Amino acid sequence: MRELPEVSVSIITYNQRELVGRAIDSALRQETSFPFEIIIGDDCSNDGTQDVLRDYKARYPDKIQLILHPVRYKNEVPGRTNNTTNLLNCRGKYTAMLDGDDYWTDPHKLERQYRILEDRPDIAYCLHDARMAYHQTPKYEPYIRKMSEKVNCPPTGVYSQADLAMRNVLAPHIGSIMYRTDQLRDLPDWFYKVIAADYALLLHLSRNGSIYYDERDDAAYYISPAGFQQVFRKNPTHLHQELRDIETYNKHFPATRGSAQGTRGKAILHFHLYQHYRDEKENRRAARHLYRVFRHDPLFVGQLILSSLKGNKGYRPASKRANKSAEKSAEIRS
Repeated sequence: MRELPEVSVSIITYNQRELVGRAIDSALRQETSFPFEIIIGDDCSNDGTQDVLRDYKARYPDKIQLILHPVRYKNEVPGRTNNTTNLLNCRGKYTAMLDGDDYWTDPHKLERQYRILEDRPDIAYCLHDARMAYHQTPKYEPYIRKMSEKVNCPPTGVYSQADLAMRNVLAPHIGSIMYRTDQLRDLPDWFYKVIAADYALLLHLSRNGSIYYDERDDAAYYISPAGFQQVFRKNPTHLHQELRDIETYNKHFPATRGSAQGTRGKAILHFHLYQHYRDEKENRRAARHLYRVFRHDPLFVGQLILSSLKGNKGYRPASKRANKSAEKSAEIRS
């Protein structure tokens, strides 16, 4: 009988044959004082990803467990069954999550978070910063380097659900989380409907206690044109669903209602819908969404106009002003 692990590492993947090995290797390189397992769920990849996973399983039979889904399930948010099945099969006292195209950069990440959760029963889960790893790095490198630069680099410390809900203190990355496994055995019905499962999961878990955030960037967050958000951001059905998701969060987590980032998020979604309907020559629908952009966030409209006057097209990942604020915050802490 295999020894029960103290930590389960949940890796989910879909058509990431060239990338998933990097994620698995970063988990295998973890140096710990406790046993851990790696649960890998694949959402019926058709590019040879499952062959890569079987090879890893053959080499590390006592460490790696595979859940290879034979079909992609219809009438659900893509990958939702893969994600939840993986999480519910984790046997460890704690669970750490990692997407198949991301990877950990510090071999002591698991050990550090494990010690925090062992010593602090009031902590629901741990997070840490991450570096952005763009598919076309030179193009985006001037704009943003760390996840935390979106919120001016918060210092290491303990934060509340409100800090997460307002989205103006923490910039969470799912590859940074370690949580108490037993707190995720009963997922609410609304979880299976929302697009952004990562944020929903973090909000749900934050009901159980405080959040420990470490400013060390112990992971790399890979951003590709083929990524989930990039692909589905072009789909009006999913854009409308994301707007409904915001209302779901407002209903179940009242602290999200006053979020400036939530307001900006609505404006951005309506802006993408305006662009879609404009391109489809559905002028009335386009006009309605443009009006809602103005109504939700006039400042965002002003930034778009300024950006177009400077010759930039569309919405950029981050502003230079955000980087300057991050640098200033870092100088104050040092």
